[in-house]
Amino acid sequence: MSMRYTGPNADYPVYCCRSDRDQQGSAMCQEVRALAVDALVERMVLDALVPDQIEIALAAAGQLEQESRQLERQWALRVERARYEAERARRQYDAVEPENRLVARSLERAWEERLRVAEAVEQEHARWRGQEPLLIGPAECAGYKRSARTYRGFGTRPPRRQPIASAFCDL
Repeated sequence: MSMRYTGPNADYPVYCCRSDRDQQGSAMCQEVRALAVDALVERMVLDALVPDQIEIALAAAGQLEQESRQLERQWALRVERARYEAERARRQYDAVEPENRLVARSLERAWEERLRVAEAVEQEHARWRGQEPLLIGPAECAGYKRSARTYRGFGTRPPRRQPIASAFCDL
């Protein structure tokens, strides 16, 4: 279901089911005036926007950010270690006398293996970074607190409240 606002000043929210229309080209299957539903949702959002609740959510986000920094540090050390091992293997290969072909071949294989390991660790790190959630910075925290005050304000109209509520749902 999606929402649209009707009326002369866009004061009346209406929930519409557009899936049949979008997928099969038929008429909308449902349309419900949302005043009662919005009142319940608004009460739930206002309960969630109590300053203490916002502070708890932001503190939890701060803990997640700290854990993320610690994991990033561990990944950086792991990548650094793999690169060091590859560089060490290269130095060993460079130090071998050319007459010692068997030793040179085994050192070359070890060097190549360490290069593959270093590349695999870097790829794992990049993959981990792609899966890591976005973190909330100080500016966003202040924005959430400001939005809570705006949402609670008496003059905030329903079309303005919807994006504010959506932002808090993402938090």
